[in-house]
Amino acid sequence: MIYLQLFTVFFKIGLFSFGGGLAMLPLMEKELVPRGWISIHELYSIVAVAQVTPGAISVDIANYVGQNVKGLLGSLTSVLGLSLPSFLLMFLLYKILIKFKDNPTKIALFRGVKAASVALIFYACYSIGSKIFIGENKINFLVIIISMVSFALLQSKKVHPMLNLLICGILGFIIL
Repeated sequence: MIYLQLFTVFFKIGLFSFGGGLAMLPLMEKELVPRGWISIHELYSIVAVAQVTPGAISVDIANYVGQNVKGLLGSLTSVLGLSLPSFLLMFLLYKILIKFKDNPTKIALFRGVKAASVALIFYACYSIGSKIFIGENKINFLVIIISMVSFALLQSKKVHPMLNLLICGILGFIIL
């Protein structure tokens, strides 16, 4: 029964999430944390680790949760549930999307979906930031400063994102 639950929950997350892994976080938080499959702290720790490992954040989270709940088979079930909707939708809709690629209605629909995806990513940033910047009921100014340095490095476009992660990881290790 738990395998069916894992598959169903991750299928729903995969079906109703647009915009990638970060855009999926609000839905993952609402679906996974109340079930006790992962704590909010674990979820955002996995996001941090997934940022520096190969692969999609959402798949890493599905893998972690499935493994935690029911081992290797739970992991495979969760990843399949998460991935299957995208595969099916692209398989079924490919010909339609190509046929109507210049259709104004389709273009408008996708603009709306993109706008919602940006909102979901902003929400994920807010949710992650509020949990990281405020720890133990006090503001962690050093984490805020490291985040600002990271943002400035990325904005300058002179520092590669991987180097940025390395620099900020070292800063966190030394300072925090």
